[in-house]
Amino acid sequence: MKDKEFHIVHIIVNKRYNLSDTVGGCEDVFEEIFGDVLLSRFYPSSFINQTGVKYCRGILLYGLPGTGKTLIARTICQVLGTQPKIVSGPEVFSSLLGESEAKIRELFSDAELDEKNIGEDSGLHVIIFDKIDAICKRRSANASSTRDTVRDNVTSQLLTKLDGYSQLNNILVIGTTNLRESVDPALTRPDRLEVTIKVQLPNRDDKTKSFHIYTKLKLQHHLLEQNIDIERIICDTHGLMGAHIEQLVRIAINNALRRGLIARETLDVDETSAEQIQINNSDFTKALRKARSMDMIFAKKRNMINSIIYHTRSIILLLRLNKLNYFIQTLFLII
Repeated sequence: MKDKEFHIVHIIVNKRYNLSDTVGGCEDVFEEIFGDVLLSRFYPSSFINQTGVKYCRGILLYGLPGTGKTLIARTICQVLGTQPKIVSGPEVFSSLLGESEAKIRELFSDAELDEKNIGEDSGLHVIIFDKIDAICKRRSANASSTRDTVRDNVTSQLLTKLDGYSQLNNILVIGTTNLRESVDPALTRPDRLEVTIKVQLPNRDDKTKSFHIYTKLKLQHHLLEQNIDIERIICDTHGLMGAHIEQLVRIAINNALRRGLIARETLDVDETSAEQIQINNSDFTKALRKARSMDMIFAKKRNMINSIIYHTRSIILLLRLNKLNYFIQTLFLII
């Protein structure tokens, strides 16, 4: 029954906001968001205050890169009819003492001012922290550097703003991360980013929906050939993320535009000539090869960076335990 009720809510919201034209798939994610986060936001604030209902004021979206976490966060803002403040985690940090914490306070200042001056009539303020793990990494008992101290202070400042003595009802904080285990557990406690949702890898249906979203305008303007083999294209995207579908369409368009210039042997393309250009199956085949090649390069870089981070953390831990010399001696004995 619960799943059926969530599905009905999704249909109601989708009817008004056309989410199917924005996000490919992710129905399960949105049903969870509607059920656990957004429902109370559709009711009058006076009713919510009188009945003691608590707003959800924080969400953590986590999953692999390219699964659509940031797009989902933006779509939530579309549903709520608000313009978010979007902050990339690393942007918060500053070399000046105390400025990083000040940036966190500044993000909440508009919401605090509205809450003070307007009260329950205040509009909703949404803050999206992209790569929130860069801000709120797990804190250590003993900070080993000034940077660790600053990061711990920033985490503490954010937690204070989320559940301080004067909790804000006109705020919704959305965090996204690829590394759920790296986020400080204190961030996901009740009244903070209490709703944590995993954004899964897209299945074939999700990819097909994404493909139709990104090719809709092209189809309307006859930029796609009629015999495009969508099923084959989607089948060939096995292992690629949802974000790759947009990239795939973009590369295919460039392939068609390049063909148009070569065929006409000129850089001056008039409107009549432009309207004759169409994307064909060959353009998508070449685009798939390029997208896979680019993804392999990215994956190698990502694995290399993760390896460096892992071994650096191990060395730091050994240094703290005063066991690095013992480790090196043991290593030479093995070699």
